[in-house]
Amino acid sequence: MKKLLWTLLAVCTFLGIGLGTAYASDCLNLRFNNWDSMCLGIEKSGTRNFKVSIDKNNLSKGSSIRCYIVLPNSSIYSLNNCAWTFSYAGTNTDDIIVSATYILKNKDFYSKRTSQKFNFNKWTWGSSSSSSSSSSSKSNSSDDLKVTVSPSSPDTYEWVKLTISTDRNYTGKIKFSKLQYRSSSSSSWSTVSNTSSTYVSDYSSDWSNEYYKMTSSDKGEVTLKNLVKFKKSGYYRIYVEDTDGNESYIQVNVDTSSSSSNNNDEIELSTNRKSPSTSQYVNLTIKTDRDYVGRLSLSAKYRKSSSDSWSSISNTSSTYFTDYSDEWEDGYYKMKSSDDGEVTLKNLVKFGKNGYYRVYVKDTDGNENYIQFSVGGDDDDDDNESSVSGFSKSELSKVKSIYKEWDNLVWQLQRKHPSLKKDSYWLKLSDNFYDDMKDVINNKRYRDFSDYDDFRDAFDNWYKYTMRNI
Repeated sequence: MKKLLWTLLAVCTFLGIGLGTAYASDCLNLRFNNWDSMCLGIEKSGTRNFKVSIDKNNLSKGSSIRCYIVLPNSSIYSLNNCAWTFSYAGTNTDDIIVSATYILKNKDFYSKRTSQKFNFNKWTWGSSSSSSSSSSSKSNSSDDLKVTVSPSSPDTYEWVKLTISTDRNYTGKIKFSKLQYRSSSSSSWSTVSNTSSTYVSDYSSDWSNEYYKMTSSDKGEVTLKNLVKFKKSGYYRIYVEDTDGNESYIQVNVDTSSSSSNNNDEIELSTNRKSPSTSQYVNLTIKTDRDYVGRLSLSAKYRKSSSDSWSSISNTSSTYFTDYSDEWEDGYYKMKSSDDGEVTLKNLVKFGKNGYYRVYVKDTDGNENYIQFSVGGDDDDDDNESSVSGFSKSELSKVKSIYKEWDNLVWQLQRKHPSLKKDSYWLKLSDNFYDDMKDVINNKRYRDFSDYDDFRDAFDNWYKYTMRNI
């Protein structure tokens, strides 16, 4: 056992992955559905003022986070970065409802909605409330209610579909409990009728009935297509609620590309390699105002040498590009509210001819920026690049080393801990990680590990789950 733990430790050290730290007892632990976790604390900062802060040492780097808090007076707050100071006059022990979402590499992860007692006199957390979201009926338990929408930024009179996910054993009504609207990002939210002809132009029977009844065959997830068409441009929040009182919402930005909320004064561009060869893909990271929602146009110019003039070229020219993503072919990426102002377009394009390229990004307000690539050059920055996009030579070497030892490591864990042989989730994690490493080594374009960060995050996820279950 000791030798096995040292093997795991050696692998983590080899990859530069920390083992995490323990949380203090005076904060509330929230665990996300990818097994990452954080701790939320409340400190007194005045007679009636309290400060919310978090310890996110156990969250993956590069993630953004948002907390949702319901105070005892039923006030609901959505907190970017979970940082907030609020006023509350009570001094007794009352219930606070807390949940959180964090975004990592454009993927959303959710914590369970937790109802917890908080002593406003001693400002310490107490035991879970008896009115917690857990239900005495196992089949109706819904501890993790989440909702997504597509498209997140529709035009007026365009159908939207809603996907609702909860505990796979949940059966019962999912109510469309509330619809809110505001005309701009600076306006206040107001509650409107689901079927108001001012705001919606068409809808399904589920929408007009104000609920969907989830059955056992749904296995905790349903996609409601052609749910509703919004008639008036602006910002909408669709709230859903289960029979245990768990509630979640999704924001829909309808035809807001020309509104003042899309004012975007700065576009920042970066890439994983500025001097690629013609055999290498490049990634493009775009950072803009976090409230920006709308199209980001993509275009390019080329010149053979530094003494030549720049010429505009087609995104799909076989002379200048040998392969490219759907976004590059379409000539744009549509920024969503969930992007929070930042997106990385991986394997965006592979250049087909040596020379200099400029990739231009332009928003709907006319703001524009470009990044320059020197293709076929000898820049020192690329001395360590491998033939696999997103991985340096040393990083690819680490992947190959772990891949070579993976079967033996998994076998040792099963031998020392027989319960893992029956853990279907762990077996799937282990098998998927092995297959994904193989795809990297074989340089497959459509692979789950687009870069080394993806590889490390996946191992970190597997490692945390393993250590919790042995």
